[in-house]
Amino acid sequence: MNGKDSWSLLLKHLWTTTVVGCLVAMWQHRDNMVWNNAQQSMGKCFNFVRKQVLLAGRLSKALHFGSPMELDIVETWGINTRVSSGSSIQECYWFSPPHMVMKVNTYVAATGLAGIGFVFRDHDCNTVMVGCQQIGVENCFFA
Repeated sequence: MNGKDSWSLLLKHLWTTTVVGCLVAMWQHRDNMVWNNAQQSMGKCFNFVRKQVLLAGRLSKALHFGSPMELDIVETWGINTRVSSGSSIQECYWFSPPHMVMKVNTYVAATGLAGIGFVFRDHDCNTVMVGCQQIGVENCFFA
């Protein structure tokens, strides 16, 4: 995977659970050795983390992308998952405006910083002007 941004929400849940579970297991392992003089095995740490990851996988409502790497990860952990259906593609038609009329299509995006865009087309479907601009707000409710 290219980076954390390309991970599905399920993998982010599993990764966070693994890291936090490791920290908690090591902390408990250390406390038992220091305060109880108990001999500990790393197997107990691994089992604790495994139980936490399996629980997170079972309780998470997130879907995964179904990439080979993600499937390998969830199968290795033994997690039953739901694959997202993916985005759907819908056929649409663009109708040209009447003669001597401009048609404007507007677009808005709110992932990260909100932005707007527009396309002006004439009656022959020629693009006359295109523009886009970030509008400087980080929350789509203020856009």
